[in-house]
Amino acid sequence: MRTGHQHRATIDRRAGPPHSKTLGVVQENDHGDERLLDKEPRERSEAPRFGSHGRARCPEQGPTAREDERDVLSKVRPLANRAALSKDLWLERRFYKADPDQGFGVHLLHEEPDHSLAIFAVSWLPKRGAPPHDHGTWAVVAGVDGPEKNEFFERSDDRSRPGYAELKKVSEKVFDAGDVLAMHTGQIHSVWNETDAITVSLHIYGKNVQHTGRSQFNIESRTETPFVLKVES
Repeated sequence: MRTGHQHRATIDRRAGPPHSKTLGVVQENDHGDERLLDKEPRERSEAPRFGSHGRARCPEQGPTAREDERDVLSKVRPLANRAALSKDLWLERRFYKADPDQGFGVHLLHEEPDHSLAIFAVSWLPKRGAPPHDHGTWAVVAGVDGPEKNEFFERSDDRSRPGYAELKKVSEKVFDAGDVLAMHTGQIHSVWNETDAITVSLHIYGKNVQHTGRSQFNIESRTETPFVLKVES
């Protein structure tokens, strides 16, 4: 007879959107707490799910919240890497579809009923990308198919004027298949596909970015406007 808390590992199949694809495995103990298991998805077309750590909500501002968010990112990051490298288990040709007006395609894989923890596959048309933007929550992005250039920015204005923003570029890096980018709430980056082929990346957010009130930025006009995505049906 086993002693102590018993655990069972299960594929998490709780309800999501009709086209939801769950990614990964969670472990539940006798108290009902879920913990991450470092295992690959076991069934084809099952996209990774990230358990209670992934469902952490957008933290309030402050040092403690920053530490909590750092802990979430450290746990989600290796799972995103594993999911990206296991693309044959879940990546479908339809996820390469991209909106020509937007320059990229956004495919919802999973979303919690309260919009916390949203997972997308994003396809990027050749020589296209997204302008500088934030997310309104933490974000983990993993390269799945092809390299994507990310440029990172900081606000240089005092944020006192609504709709006005000055940005300065601080760095850039190309992320390829299996590379993982983890961003805290408020970080600003742009994405660009410099190749001649459609690229795909996996995006995990602490809350669906359609519900965070996030912003996009125009460096030349120094403007800040809402950033709302077209999501593929």
